[in-house]
Amino acid sequence: MLVVLIAFAGLNIVFQLVDELREKYVGYGFGQAVIYVLLTLPRRVYELIPYVAFLGTLVGLGQLASQNELTVLRAAGVSVRRLFTSAAFPATGALLIALLLGEYLAPWGEEAAEGYKAQARQASTTIRFWGGHWYREGGLFMDVAAMDASGHLVGVRQFFLDDARHLRIARHAATARYLQEERAWMLSDVSETLLDDEGTHARHLDEVRWPSDATPELLGIRVLLGPSNLSIRGLATQIAYMEREELDASRYKLAYWSKVLQPIAILGLALLALCFIIGPLREVSMGTRLAVGTLTGLAFKYLEDILGPMSMVFHIPAAVAVALPIAVCWLAAYLLVRRSQ
Repeated sequence: MLVVLIAFAGLNIVFQLVDELREKYVGYGFGQAVIYVLLTLPRRVYELIPYVAFLGTLVGLGQLASQNELTVLRAAGVSVRRLFTSAAFPATGALLIALLLGEYLAPWGEEAAEGYKAQARQASTTIRFWGGHWYREGGLFMDVAAMDASGHLVGVRQFFLDDARHLRIARHAATARYLQEERAWMLSDVSETLLDDEGTHARHLDEVRWPSDATPELLGIRVLLGPSNLSIRGLATQIAYMEREELDASRYKLAYWSKVLQPIAILGLALLALCFIIGPLREVSMGTRLAVGTLTGLAFKYLEDILGPMSMVFHIPAAVAVALPIAVCWLAAYLLVRRSQ
């Protein structure tokens, strides 16, 4: 598995670096592209681990089959269950590495990489959200232009609507800082316009306190990340916020269940690799095994990629869409085990 991981990760680094070098921005050259690729490497390794576990198991057991060692083990009465238990140990190690990467290192690396890239593009310590970032909380609609290195928001525009969807307060603040203990934001250099039945009233305030459930994590650099780049906890937080505000969270639910069910997928692919070796791929060459393994891994990935968008279009529960390819994998492994016996 380690050899397969090194080979796949090396190819992935080269392709990603070539792709990054196509971007032409002042201040973002070869050195910056290398740093960006290295920071995002944990996330790509996390995505590769299920296929690495499958191909690694396929190659390792294939070597035993080529030397007739699996035949001896089977003739000695070793069951498929015991063989799978032995093969599951390294797969479980890969599973634990995937959990650590997916929950801690990969999200941190993605946030650091996107922040570094945004700063390098404009040679500034301020991270600008392209087109701004909109946030909704009840009757509040807020646009944030940027975030500085200390985590303060820059260029905050707030629009408060009443129950009839009429605009009541329009506010612009130069900056905003988060008050952790008070769970509120302090807006600075505020221009505010109040609208009522009698007309409009404009005023300028040095500071305005804004109590909110919006944390710096919810409004910060995380908004530059796609759902698949967040941790399980980050996805759960985002889903809770979107459901509270009655927003469409289907993309985040899909990514959430993909991460939650990944351990079952890894073990299912390891079992499928074992069934291939004791079944139809027992006496073929290593090249044929690698070819079949690669095609099987691609079929699994494409099935996931197809069912994901389909679940959003046809309103299929995200858990079902993610679990279906995994169920197909386990069913194929079960049928191969029955056939080998």
